[in-house]
Amino acid sequence: MDFYFFKVDEPFITKDPFYDSWVVIAGIYTIFVILGSFFFSAGYGKFNDPRFGFELDPRVGWWLMELPATLSFSYFYWTSPKAWEPQRLFCAFLFLRHYANRGWFFPWSIRVAKGKKASFSVSVIAFGVFFTSLHGYFNGLWFAKHAPGLSEISW
Repeated sequence: MDFYFFKVDEPFITKDPFYDSWVVIAGIYTIFVILGSFFFSAGYGKFNDPRFGFELDPRVGWWLMELPATLSFSYFYWTSPKAWEPQRLFCAFLFLRHYANRGWFFPWSIRVAKGKKASFSVSVIAFGVFFTSLHGYFNGLWFAKHAPGLSEISW
């Protein structure tokens, strides 16, 4: 099978080379993040450090970091002709309900220490935007297009 970025002989996850290539890239990115976490702390909250760049209010920073998951999922899921199948809608509901809490409710409930207004680094937001965009893309397309047998489930 030809991947978008490289070639292999057998299908990896789906028959969509672009999707599969990004799954591999996300896996490699995850390994780097895990290894990096042994040497660096994320630049927000009590681990905030001016070296990580411009800082924002943590509520705004968290919301900006999580926003792409909702947007990318919505775009890739709702553009599918199968989006209205009940079992796919249920999966979409679970994902969107989770991100309603994680990306829309939780950020505005964060308590900020008095006198501390900016403790969320823009670099953390940038890495988070990349990750949550992929997260929404993977799940949106998976539920709408690639999930094997999801259309055959009888409810």
